[in-house]
Amino acid sequence: MTPDIPTTDPAKGFCKMDLVGRTIRFNERKVYPIYVPAMVDVVFRVNCSCRCGIISVVGNIAKPQSVALLCRNCGHEIVEGSTLTSEKSAKAIRSYNMTILGRNQLVQVFENAVPEKFDVITASTAELRLAGKPFLADTWWPNYEWTVCVCPSCGFHLGWYFQSGNIQSKLHKSFFGLVLDYLISEECKDLNLHVL
Repeated sequence: MTPDIPTTDPAKGFCKMDLVGRTIRFNERKVYPIYVPAMVDVVFRVNCSCRCGIISVVGNIAKPQSVALLCRNCGHEIVEGSTLTSEKSAKAIRSYNMTILGRNQLVQVFENAVPEKFDVITASTAELRLAGKPFLADTWWPNYEWTVCVCPSCGFHLGWYFQSGNIQSKLHKSFFGLVLDYLISEECKDLNLHVL
């Protein structure tokens, strides 16, 4: 089975494709080996030139699973697989399940007011720095305030911290919503696939 040729976004000038649910973007003329985390990793070689890409499956290899997801921008460890949760929201545009760090994980697609779409996973804990104050407006989880979260190492925006907006009811748990496209597994950290 041959994967589809990636689509081009002319407004941004890069190729965008889904490889087993992982969105990878390219803007240079290079060859990248890409390891997609799954029970058995599939190795892809991608040639990208003139705003189009060609994908060929090179083979299958068995690799040990990553235990953490890292900041795609700098490689700082952000979240361990054991802390991933599935906080379902009725405000998701759509949702799907994906194997992340060897676990079946709920991924939800949300749109903000800009409008930008984000594929979001949730975690009970994450190593992030809060940036700014909490807001209740435009929240994706009703009655939860959100605060922007950035990588503590490079300051890149990676997601949001959600906490109960009702002071009287702190029984609701807090959690992190992380943008899947801004994270990378440990196997991929040396590939320089930075966020554009």
